[in-house]
Amino acid sequence: MLLAGTASVLAGLAIISRHEAGTAADLAALAAASQALSGSEVACSNAAQIAAINGAELQSCDLGGDGVVDVTVTVTVRFGSLGLGVAQADARAGPAETDDPG
Repeated sequence: MLLAGTASVLAGLAIISRHEAGTAADLAALAAASQALSGSEVACSNAAQIAAINGAELQSCDLGGDGVVDVTVTVTVRFGSLGLGVAQADARAGPAETDDPG
């Protein structure tokens, strides 16, 4: 019973950490996209700051010429005496595509 309980808690921590990483990635991508016109340095700096506020670390940030930003963040998870784990998530944000030809 103890082993099953411990495994359940560790699995729960992993799932929660994955969701935290996903949320941090989404917010970081949106923050970067909001500054896309200011250039890659400003946009990615903004993304890193938002990721850190959300308990994540920005691993990569790529601002494309079309204003679309791709980010990758990681969240470090402590599994007690078992050590550390890392949850990673990617997100993309930018201007919406339109079907309007004119």
